[in-house]
Amino acid sequence: MKKLTTVLATIVAVMMMVGCESGQGVSGLTETSMDPLDQDGVPNEFDNCPGVANVPDMALAGLSCVDFNDCYDLDPLKLADGKLVPVATNPQGSSPVGVFCIAGQCMIQSDSDMDGAGDACDQDDDNDGVPDTTDNCQFVANPGQADTDKDDVGDACETDKDGDGICYRTIPGAHPKLGSYFTRGSSHDEFAAYTEDNDTYQRIMLRLSKKWQTAKTLVPKPHIKISDTGAGYGAVFFGTSTQASHEALETLGSQGIMINTLRLRGFPFQDEVKAFIDRHNTVFVIEQNRDGQMRTLLINECGIRPDKLVSITHFDGLPITAGPISDSIRQILKAQMQQGGAQ
Repeated sequence: MKKLTTVLATIVAVMMMVGCESGQGVSGLTETSMDPLDQDGVPNEFDNCPGVANVPDMALAGLSCVDFNDCYDLDPLKLADGKLVPVATNPQGSSPVGVFCIAGQCMIQSDSDMDGAGDACDQDDDNDGVPDTTDNCQFVANPGQADTDKDDVGDACETDKDGDGICYRTIPGAHPKLGSYFTRGSSHDEFAAYTEDNDTYQRIMLRLSKKWQTAKTLVPKPHIKISDTGAGYGAVFFGTSTQASHEALETLGSQGIMINTLRLRGFPFQDEVKAFIDRHNTVFVIEQNRDGQMRTLLINECGIRPDKLVSITHFDGLPITAGPISDSIRQILKAQMQQGGAQ
């Protein structure tokens, strides 16, 4: 917002200097139509806060214009980028409040409750009868001021009512104004608005950490089979490696090599995964990946000592079978025995 305000201020300053010479400060308006009251670059007859500086704070998807009509599509209630527009009009009736063509760029002044009074000078931005100074949802109507989790953010605008780090979602396209949409990156606030504010960024990072912990309780837990409580070996596998892994380990078990098993079914990993690895001396990680990426995930996410996890990989383009798994484990165990004997 700071960068945008600076850019807009520059645009307005240049626009006004050029306008004084050419008579065209804002497209379609003469220099006598400028704004001596608040000097925010918006002509008084178009300004939704005359007398209070309310610099246009949002560019309409980078839309260029000759006059404000270029900022709309064929539907008079939609902007050219598809967003809905305020329906109130200024006294001249020439343009919906807050929509302008300034220096060849479509701009809009914020007016959350669409009552014609911009947010900068509106004492009740959501028009719910509660003054902004005490409203726990300044831009979302909530006359009852309900606040279930008592965090001073009203339920009507609370993005995470139960405090688990996971925001509530709506079905895309289910509502003309409130349907969900996707924005990428951590430089957005809880309402998907771009921000460079330090406190907001830190708050979002902490929420994502909480969300990660909550996700552990929601994804499917691993299937664990302890064949021998005294066994020092374990095996971790997942997905389409499951059946072949079971067959291979049953074969090894019939030969006296007892290996306990854990089948991963979700990520992030739950505490049960770390506990399983911790109880064994060596854990084989069976996967169909050249680089052993699941092993790396387990090391990084669970804080496991790398030499405790041994990769059993298969990547010849064909489905994994029991033979290569059991053969690889036998070779590793044989090498460990020889190394132990040499020591």
